[in-house]
Amino acid sequence: MGALLEEAYFVCTDFDRNNNKFWKIQLYDDGVVKTTWGRVGISQQEGSWSFGPKAKAQYNKKIADKLKVKKGRDAYTRVDIISETQPNNPRPLSSSSELADIAAREIDTDCETTKELIKWLSSVNIHQILSNTTMTYNANQGVFKTPLGVVSKSTIDKSRILLNDIATYVQAKDYGAPLKKLATEYLRLIPQNLGGPQQKIKLDRIFTQDTLKKQADILDALDASLATVLTSPPADSITEVEPVRIFNLKLHTVNDDEQIKEVHKLFEDTKQSIHTSSTYKFVKLYSVDIPSMRESWEQNGAKLDNHMRLWHGTKPSNVLSIPKQGLMVPPRTASYVCGRMFGDGLYFSNQSTKSLNYACGYWGGGDQGNRIFMFLADVGMGKYFIPSSSISKMPDGYDSVWAQSKKSGVYNDEMIVPYPDRCNLVYLVEFTK
Repeated sequence: MGALLEEAYFVCTDFDRNNNKFWKIQLYDDGVVKTTWGRVGISQQEGSWSFGPKAKAQYNKKIADKLKVKKGRDAYTRVDIISETQPNNPRPLSSSSELADIAAREIDTDCETTKELIKWLSSVNIHQILSNTTMTYNANQGVFKTPLGVVSKSTIDKSRILLNDIATYVQAKDYGAPLKKLATEYLRLIPQNLGGPQQKIKLDRIFTQDTLKKQADILDALDASLATVLTSPPADSITEVEPVRIFNLKLHTVNDDEQIKEVHKLFEDTKQSIHTSSTYKFVKLYSVDIPSMRESWEQNGAKLDNHMRLWHGTKPSNVLSIPKQGLMVPPRTASYVCGRMFGDGLYFSNQSTKSLNYACGYWGGGDQGNRIFMFLADVGMGKYFIPSSSISKMPDGYDSVWAQSKKSGVYNDEMIVPYPDRCNLVYLVEFTK
């Protein structure tokens, strides 16, 4: 068989017909057209034909046929897959170290303790995603894939919008035709193993309050993997290309007794006995410096009034992602798992165990194990708004929201800033049960 010239991927997910089929077609320079088909992540068959000079026309004809509605099946949808073999792909997949090796190499650490932490966080991140999804992980490439491969950035972005719309219907427990249409489109863009043909594809099983967060995790993992793919140098490059860093931060173990006492005291003074996490023990303190986040903070958030040092809890599998890219306002889909009472933004608290409860999985996500982490950040509140109840959006003229205990319908204070440049991560604190 000759060299591959073109290839295309297609999916047909259909709840009514219990279909979850894929079809791939490839065109080679020796006139051969090859097709592969089956049920996504379950089965696969192959066929090939030698068309000679007419190969390109036959290739296009077969694709056109799949895009038509036919008796007994719906039209297929083309999926934008980043090919591993296509020669005209400007950034093909290439061999690289797995995530743990990349993190260990690129993160500025100061001792074996911090290096061990990086390795452990990498493994937790990978395990958490794989245990919650039907994706696969290639350790040699450090890449997560759908059953058909890595999808494009535009596909991921479109899927986030769809998942947000899906979440609206799931929250309302409306599993009618509109949700089915959205779910069909989403599953055609993000192909997933939904079981064999004998297993009925059920809308209310695939999309629930719990699985929405898992789907958001899939998109986050694919986004990270896509970044790895696109920053890999071309396989046939003959010029030396400076690699693009995935991690650009310092994570050092703090050994200064005064710093440790100060943070430990802040935790003890602001914890609440009513919280499950109040029995967790302070273990170790790490300093965090993310240049891009710090510079953004210095240009914007630091110039606001009312600076506060606040807590931000997150599950262990997210800890490595946060230093990689800084804090980001999460996709709206995440709100249907953990709640977002006071609109979009980054949520902090001046009460340590309020945030630590998020880290240990008290509000969704399940038990996160014995190693739990929480960030301590500088936050520029500026002119803050104190709501009397939940709100969907911060009013104009304010820089932040301060939901106060006994005033805003909450038991514990929550501080919400709308943009990442209003805060800067200073410490990562480790706890244990």
